[in-house]
Amino acid sequence: MSDFICFRWRRGNLPEKCLSYTTAVDKAIKSIKPDLLIVDFWYSPELSGPIHLNNVSIDSGMIAMQAFIDSISPYTCKIVMTLPHLTFDQNIGREFPKRLSQGLPLNKLNMQKSVWEKKREDGMKRVNALKCSKCTFLNIADAFCDERMCYSYDKELNIPYFDDWHHTTIAGLFKTMAHFKPMLFYSCNYYS
Repeated sequence: MSDFICFRWRRGNLPEKCLSYTTAVDKAIKSIKPDLLIVDFWYSPELSGPIHLNNVSIDSGMIAMQAFIDSISPYTCKIVMTLPHLTFDQNIGREFPKRLSQGLPLNKLNMQKSVWEKKREDGMKRVNALKCSKCTFLNIADAFCDERMCYSYDKELNIPYFDDWHHTTIAGLFKTMAHFKPMLFYSCNYYS
């Protein structure tokens, strides 16, 4: 599992802290053996960027993801993994109040859904190549996007959903939770 979680640090940054963390996570999963394991992670450039030689089967990002899934699968009944998180081209947390105070249009902070789908294309190719019968995938962007646009703020309340390019504010967290609560309960075989 540490190969996947530490994937982005292989080039020398923070390996000791990363390995210490992943060892603790690995130990917890194996000892607790949760019925449901939710895996929410950032699709780093190695996982969302161009696929090595345009061949997903030899791509180190996909290989690391598959190794991670294979390492946790024996210890859980169900895995819920997030898909690449919605990522804006600008810092919403900084731009939103500036635009609001200057009377500039807030809709310029939103992103066309087709732009987002293009950005996450390689990350999705990796996910689609995974072999995982226990996996269900959450597309966090579904909470913020309609058929044509991905929204960075609540139009009625005039509050941002994002604190920066991709981390949600409390409002964004509540929107995400409300959107996915039924699916998560279904994954747990609970019905609300």
